Amino acid sequence: MPITFNTSNLDKQRELASHFERLGYKIRFESRKIPEICSSHVDVVTHKASSVTPGVLVEDVSLEVEGGDLGVQVKHRAHLLPTLSGRKAAWIVLLAQARVDEPLVDIYRGCIEGRILSRDEVPLGKHIDLRQPGQQSFDKYFWPDGVDHSLAYHKPDSLSARWLTVFAWHRGHKLCTRDRIDTWDGKYQDS
Repeated sequence: MPITFNTSNLDKQRELASHFERLGYKIRFESRKIPEICSSHVDVVTHKASSVTPGVLVEDVSLEVEGGDLGVQVKHRAHLLPTLSGRKAAWIVLLAQARVDEPLVDIYRGCIEGRILSRDEVPLGKHIDLRQPGQQSFDKYFWPDGVDHSLAYHKPDSLSARWLTVFAWHRGHKLCTRDRIDTWDGKYQDS
């Protein structure tokens, strides 16, 4: 069964292709740029799904950090992560798909809980991946509960919120269903 996913991020495309193909799906990608609204995580992904052809999958990532102001704007605020060291955090991926026959959007969720650690707190032998200096990624700071390394060091499916979200979609385990958001008069994340 072929599916279509909207993302222009090549690393994300490779990861998603691996997840969906393992579950027996053929996948193709669109790369339509969708401005991201300033709102709740559910609203952001609902708006994205409402902005593409019904049936096309989209996703949005949030990093919820205790006492931190990151959330859905993590890619714009990743520079704050070293100041949030030691705090509880949750990596949340929402996947959404607008229905073809109704003005509704189905939303699926995957979550990995952990904590934020700075470079100075890394245990010996469990390096933080710095191969791409300046990257806007939280993998090098996020340490999932129950393991002794960052996501940048090792990210198997069992520690991937993206995999958990794809699997929830595959199983039909919805977080919620929302009305489409076809118009937006509020602010956007990069403005």
